[in-house]
Amino acid sequence: MVSHAAVKSGLSWQSASLGIQVTLQLVVLALLARLLEPQAFGLVAASYIAIDLCQLLSEAGASAAVIHRQQLDRDFAGTAWSTSIAIGLFLFVVLALVSGPVSSFLAMADLQPVLIALGGVFVLMGTARVPEALLQRELRFSTLMKVNLTSQAFGYALPAIVLALLGFGVWALVAATLLQWTIKASLLCIITRGTYTPSFSSTALREMLAFGLGITKEKIWNYVIVQGDRFIIGRRLGTEVLGQYYVMAVALLPSRYFGDLIDNVFFPVMARMRDDREKLITTWLSLITNCFVFMFGVGIFLAANGEAIVHLAFGERWLATTPVFQVLCLGAGFVMIIRISDALNRALGQVHQTANRKMLNALFFIPTVWIGSSYGLIGACIALVAMQLFNALLQFHLAWQGLDIKARHASTSLYRALMGTVIVLALNGALILAGSYLDMAEWVALGVSAPANLIAGALFFKPLIDLWRQDRKPVAGHDVTDV
Repeated sequence: MVSHAAVKSGLSWQSASLGIQVTLQLVVLALLARLLEPQAFGLVAASYIAIDLCQLLSEAGASAAVIHRQQLDRDFAGTAWSTSIAIGLFLFVVLALVSGPVSSFLAMADLQPVLIALGGVFVLMGTARVPEALLQRELRFSTLMKVNLTSQAFGYALPAIVLALLGFGVWALVAATLLQWTIKASLLCIITRGTYTPSFSSTALREMLAFGLGITKEKIWNYVIVQGDRFIIGRRLGTEVLGQYYVMAVALLPSRYFGDLIDNVFFPVMARMRDDREKLITTWLSLITNCFVFMFGVGIFLAANGEAIVHLAFGERWLATTPVFQVLCLGAGFVMIIRISDALNRALGQVHQTANRKMLNALFFIPTVWIGSSYGLIGACIALVAMQLFNALLQFHLAWQGLDIKARHASTSLYRALMGTVIVLALNGALILAGSYLDMAEWVALGVSAPANLIAGALFFKPLIDLWRQDRKPVAGHDVTDV
């Protein structure tokens, strides 16, 4: 059984992990942006176009299948783990063989050795995913937080900064990435040792693939959406511009980490709620309404104070990229709708329907961003945000259908979301006008805007805290058996 106390504990630990990881990543990125040239970030961003595809194929949806399965036995977990590693090793070899043609196609001569070196990442990811899924399934988020922070701090942050200071350039980022995943995979395997062993069961493999391939199909189209913009920008605008985009994508971190928090905690919970539709509807509506407004407000605040934030975080040489940062911030609320709807759709088993909608979005995404890039990096970013909205509407509609929600049942939530959006826009609009009228320095305007937005955000974050605190009966479910 999964008690509400376990959910509360999971949210507490995930929230703590969220805050620390965001802070650490921002500090490290700010330091590295001062030590490395944009080309270094561009090479790493370009390499992940190929690496992310191989990584998601190596997993084959195994971790999601482990979390989703009601009764989990040793054979299923062992088969999922072995399959992830085997496919990962195979794809590592394939990537090494195609690294030359990929580098030539992207017109980046220095990319091939970076690609080969970073290919080891998805082997490590394949090793780590099933142990990580087991801990998520058991809501052991305190353990996951310690693993993630240890690997991020001692595997990535410190080595990357030291190597950058020593003049290793892009290899500072490469070595730190490999070390981070080596530490993470090792710790997760040690923690979960004895709960599974390398094994192979044809029955377990068929079941895993039946669910996992739907997840993988969804992730492939999601990959096209996530990496398609980098491919187009790198191909059409060059390595330096891609590096600028990679750094300014820091604007996506709040929605990414907050989305991870909600997804990691509530996907396992909603998967066990699926037999209690009323409770599931209430939970999902509360999550999507308040998370959207809260993160939309964060995005508008960051966009309104973009110049001060970029100047403070990255230094004067990055100020020209401020509009890119501001545009990317505008999609934060849409990303939250996508993430929460995706979590619900997986919990309902609608993985193939989700994949079909991601495919539809991807088919529009590539030509839209390609056309946008004709107007430079800012045009590509505007196209990206427009497609985030389109994707959000597609996934929201699927989740709505899956729950069979009637409009009258959701009217209060929809009204709250509308009013929240109006409040956020009006508040920041008034602050911008006041700052302009009073001729405030950018630092002063930031100091005034931050607490005002914090107070407004609290109005929509409080219901999430209430959901966290609410005393509920245990949610029907099953613990891991024989694992």
